[in-house]
Amino acid sequence: MSESPAGRGPGHPADADADTYAYADPYADAPGPDTPRIPNPWLALMAGPLSFGIAGPALVLDDIARDLSTTTGTVTWGVTAFGWGIAVGTPLMTGLLRHRGARAALGVCGALVLLGALLVLTVPALPAVITGCVLQALGTAGLTSIAMSLTDSARSMGLVTASLAVVGSTAPLAGSLVNDALTWQATLALPALSLIGLLVVIGRVSTRPASTAAFDGLGAVLLTAVVTALVLVPHHPPVAGLLSVLAIAALVRHLRHRPQGFVPAVVVRSPVFLISSALAFLLASVSVVAVPLLVAQALVSIAAASGQGVFAVHSTQAVPDEERPAAIGLFNLCYLLGAAFGPAVVSLL
Repeated sequence: MSESPAGRGPGHPADADADTYAYADPYADAPGPDTPRIPNPWLALMAGPLSFGIAGPALVLDDIARDLSTTTGTVTWGVTAFGWGIAVGTPLMTGLLRHRGARAALGVCGALVLLGALLVLTVPALPAVITGCVLQALGTAGLTSIAMSLTDSARSMGLVTASLAVVGSTAPLAGSLVNDALTWQATLALPALSLIGLLVVIGRVSTRPASTAAFDGLGAVLLTAVVTALVLVPHHPPVAGLLSVLAIAALVRHLRHRPQGFVPAVVVRSPVFLISSALAFLLASVSVVAVPLLVAQALVSIAAASGQGVFAVHSTQAVPDEERPAAIGLFNLCYLLGAAFGPAVVSLL
């Protein structure tokens, strides 16, 4: 029997099974039993309230328009602004997670949600309401993607995505009840409930970033331009369609020069990731067909979110661990864009 090198006992990490470290959680400071585990219900609570911002105002738009002395059509810009915010915030906040670590990203997202909620609660003016909706959208989009990236199994991923579906299917009724009991401003501030989960989660995550590469500012700007143009396609097809093509072409060109930038080439070139993201996009054009019936909406939302969880697991398993935050952000972006295009496609059909 050979002797261990001097200074190394049988418990030294170098003598441990290498597989123990090959599958270590990239967000943990160090592997081992001392690393605090985040209970799945807190991740779900941090993610689910995003759906309040999408569906919560559905039954109170007339009240908002009356109090602000404007039209319902004008007020719906607040909902549109929230949709743009979650589409843009998803990749931006996961980029922050990737380069600054989970704790810093959670802090920024929480601050955005809190500031947005305070605006809609205290300033009953349309510009403030729209700004508050955007800030809450940016923050909750990040909280949802971070929650998904912190899951450690397909089961926990499914719980997080199911929370989005459950909240989304009940959000119109919940928003109406809050409006009757309090005010429409409280309805618009419902996404701030995610801060309850944040307070528990933020103390259990690492400060260590997943990537040490320099931040790719140009890549972030180009991706934001792509998302903005795509979100506007259902509303202004000719102009937004042309801008989308130009922005995508510029992003692809940048990707060739910066393969490890804001949009990692290893992620978007993964066949499994691309197929899963495309299926999630389609799953979100289909999930609006049965919207007129509340029960059908609930069932379809739950089915869509279940599929989202399955596809998310497959897509993130196909990329390196250090690129998991970027993969989660881009995957959720595809799902959200599908949800944005769905109503427009259905209206045309």
